[in-house]
Amino acid sequence: MTLRFASLGSGSRGNAVLVESDSTLVMVDCGFTLKAVEQRLNNLDKNPKDIQALLVTHEHSDHIKGVPPFVRQYGIPAWMTHGTAESLTAENLTNICKFNCEQTLTIGSLTVQPFPVPHDAREPVQFVFS
Repeated sequence: MTLRFASLGSGSRGNAVLVESDSTLVMVDCGFTLKAVEQRLNNLDKNPKDIQALLVTHEHSDHIKGVPPFVRQYGIPAWMTHGTAESLTAENLTNICKFNCEQTLTIGSLTVQPFPVPHDAREPVQFVFS
């Protein structure tokens, strides 16, 4: 299996990364507006409807701002730790999948291992993909 990565942007104004295997496309973080994410995906010839999951590293706005509108618009599940999910409780999102760092995730053909990282957030994680 080949893994491909593409950054939609990285910085204090927003963060998002695509991870793709032969048959699976996921996005890590969504810190841009819905319109900006759609445009950036279009620039890479990617359709938002092809994204199978959204993985969230932590609740800072430059990583999570676009999660609620993106999830509502496209109906994809958003995976995040319990601590990160607490920041979205007022959003009433129904397709949040909560995990802990001891849990290996399988999304399509991807195996995703979250691991905790030090950061000034409730329960921040990074991911290893295989």
